Amino acid sequence: MDAIAELLLTKTADTNRFIRRDAATALDALSEHVSIGRVVTIIERVGAAHRNTAARTVAARLLGDMAEALGEERIMRETTTLEKTMGAGLKFLLDGNLDTRVQARRFFAVIADHPDFDCLLEEEVQDRKDLEQARKSIRTMRAEKQK
Repeated sequence: MDAIAELLLTKTADTNRFIRRDAATALDALSEHVSIGRVVTIIERVGAAHRNTAARTVAARLLGDMAEALGEERIMRETTTLEKTMGAGLKFLLDGNLDTRVQARRFFAVIADHPDFDCLLEEEVQDRKDLEQARKSIRTMRAEKQK
């Protein structure tokens, strides 16, 4: 399954727009028809570590879609899913590509209002610089949400 997802993610960065669209559609179908744990594992192992920015953006979009479908309570309740999604989400949030960061904010928009979120964020981020950058991005997202 990881090999198929890696190939599809690579194809989302293809120069041919028809191949990109079909690969993205196939990934959407894959994420809808496999278990949540499997989707999270694919996003964490393959998507967050992919060397192509377009592929990371698609993986971040899948993470955001999954978070919106599951909701805050279900994500925060399942600890293994939470750890993997937080790690991948933070990689996407701190990515150099703006589109990837925007898609990562969709994930954090779902879980950022949870009372335990700030503690979990501190546990997940080891580097102080990355923690401050993530907090700044999340503060900005919360401010935009309140407008």
